[in-house]
Amino acid sequence: MASSMNGRNVSEIFQGQTLLYKHLYAFIDSMCLKRVVELWISDKIHNHAQSITLPELVSVLLVPSTKIGQVQSLMHYLAHNGFFERFLLKSNELSLAPMVEFVLNPTLSNSYHQLKKWVYEKDLTLFDISLGSQLTTAKIICEAFPNLKCIVFDRPQRTCQGSNNLTFVGGDMFKSIPKADSILLKWILHNWFDKDCIKILKNCKEYMKPFKSLFFKNI
Repeated sequence: MASSMNGRNVSEIFQGQTLLYKHLYAFIDSMCLKRVVELWISDKIHNHAQSITLPELVSVLLVPSTKIGQVQSLMHYLAHNGFFERFLLKSNELSLAPMVEFVLNPTLSNSYHQLKKWVYEKDLTLFDISLGSQLTTAKIICEAFPNLKCIVFDRPQRTCQGSNNLTFVGGDMFKSIPKADSILLKWILHNWFDKDCIKILKNCKEYMKPFKSLFFKNI
């Protein structure tokens, strides 16, 4: 075998290919995580209260016995990657299973196939392009509670059409926040350094009516 190709040694080429394949097939990890949560595998193993055999697990999962080979392969793969953590137990108060279900929902995950189109769009978000609308939690809340008045506060260029009890307001959260009884922060704090998060939370406290509530969602 040649010791180099196009000026690169074989070891460098192999490492580059390995890194590429690792990321190329990373979706398999995500899909296996999704399967664990959908089938409640972690909970069923935990609730068994003792070591569980593969045939017993197949029986508990209520899958056909002909699938025992596939279940065995899945279990080996999951164990190898250390996916059986208590954070996947749906019965655990610290469970991240809902996060797995949310992120790996096809409505959300399929949106990332539109990244190329999103790059060339000036003001549209990825979900504007893929879904035709933003992922606005307030719309669901307002539909469920028509007597509740909600304000969606975002950057000016991302505001959209409201309704009878839903208003979209553009502004800068580092300057001021619309006064409210309760504030829900959705996908906000993860984007900022600690000092910025402190500023955001202080503004929430300043502009929130006394003795009310502050909520976080996928912060």
